[in-house]
Amino acid sequence: MVGRLLRVITVTCILLAASTAQAQVAHDESTWEGAAAVELGIFQSINGMTLAAEYCEWHRCRRDSNGYILGGVAIGGGLGVLGGLHLRPHQAMLINSGTWMGMLNAAALTYDDRSEVETKLMAWQLLGTGLGVVSGQLWHPHNARIAMANSAALWSMVVVTLARNAAGRTGNGPWAMGAADLGFLLGLAAWDSKPLPRLRIAAIDVAAAVGMALGAGFGAAATVVKRDDGPMLWGAAGGALTGGLLMALLMPLPDKELNVQVIPQSNGLMLVGSF
Repeated sequence: MVGRLLRVITVTCILLAASTAQAQVAHDESTWEGAAAVELGIFQSINGMTLAAEYCEWHRCRRDSNGYILGGVAIGGGLGVLGGLHLRPHQAMLINSGTWMGMLNAAALTYDDRSEVETKLMAWQLLGTGLGVVSGQLWHPHNARIAMANSAALWSMVVVTLARNAAGRTGNGPWAMGAADLGFLLGLAAWDSKPLPRLRIAAIDVAAAVGMALGAGFGAAATVVKRDDGPMLWGAAGGALTGGLLMALLMPLPDKELNVQVIPQSNGLMLVGSF
């Protein structure tokens, strides 16, 4: 169980890094036409890498796996940059969010059922990306609203999964999937009632990750004698909730967003940003 928790924390941190890699763009989107290309390129390179790794695992191409993975990064990132040149930042973030939710739903579905894991992961990632492309043509939300929904989806799934494991429950896959999807919808609704800048949402994510790690550590101290993993899992779930809520309620950040511009130069691009 300790190993499982460590894997959960590690995967959560990786997903958190991937989520925050979606670059914060200017409040006035017209100030940076290249934002969508950078944002889509970064995240879709991660998507390409994971798709290539899943394909290799599916076809057992272990000898050439590095080549496939590097190719996936290049293709995903290249398509993201080229496609992003013709998109607005909110469209790029919706595509990335679709990929993100596809990853979360696939992870939930394969939590208990380990059959055909690679094909399920690939199918859900591609489905989510496709839905993101369609959503970007029909919907024009603020970037920070999408970021809050992504964050709520991740932490809802993590907390519910940890809590159910702590309680000794089985069949956690559907619960994790439901928590992620419900968290996404609640995140969209919550931003309407209390808009937050992307920088503050990222700070809440980090605080939740730190709280989860600290909570797991304190809980683990209680398991040394009893050999019971329940306190450690409850501590991780409670720490994630406490860390995120404390950052949201007690440590507000300035309500200004990061304003970023890319200025073409003769020898490349110059990135200019201000708070």
